Amino acid sequence: MFTGMTAGQLRNGHRITTPVTVLVARNRTFRSTGLVTVIRAAHRPWELMDGLRVATPLRAARDIPESRSQYAVGLIERHYTGRDARGRLEKDLGDFGRVPKVLRERVNRASTGTDSETERVLFRALRRRGYAFENNRLIGNYFRDGVYEPAKLIVEVHGHRHHNAIDVQIKDYWKANDATARGYRHLSFSDICVDLHLERVVDFIVAVIRGEEREVELMGRWHVVWRQPGAIGMR
Repeated sequence: MFTGMTAGQLRNGHRITTPVTVLVARNRTFRSTGLVTVIRAAHRPWELMDGLRVATPLRAARDIPESRSQYAVGLIERHYTGRDARGRLEKDLGDFGRVPKVLRERVNRASTGTDSETERVLFRALRRRGYAFENNRLIGNYFRDGVYEPAKLIVEVHGHRHHNAIDVQIKDYWKANDATARGYRHLSFSDICVDLHLERVVDFIVAVIRGEEREVELMGRWHVVWRQPGAIGMR
């Protein structure tokens, strides 16, 4: 079965590079060559993809070299998305019995449970700054994009197309109101803000967590939507 970078490339639709990495039973005598890297292990969970045996995402992430550890983190993030991500992740980790240290470290670095790449980018950046948000966490009747419980802070990322619908806007308002009523601070950012002004967004969130005063400059002075509206097809 394929594992490591090869399994990640198969799952992500990327070009396969050599040497390919395969996983075999401990008692097999296959040897690595210039084109094939052989890993032996007792735990070899796999899934069938286009007739090929491909390691599960966690097994593949475990077998990716340290030099490509960020690729392993990204593989975990892309597989464990949505509201049920936490449960699926814990179940799959349980299949290992004793979770390897390298895999646990990569899981801890991953922003799992997110619904979009923009969310992953934001919460990954916050994690690098030392603030690990819980993603898609249910508080009251609503799932929240990101929750940092030590500071009682909720962060939402709004896709500008989806959240333009009036019913979605109304729900967003009441979600924010509900968060405030429950004692949380609530911050909302558009996906455009995160995509084009990531560092500014992260700095603002970190300032709120730390309790620092942070003045919001007039948008027209710095935001691309106002300074270069044609650049992103908006008016």
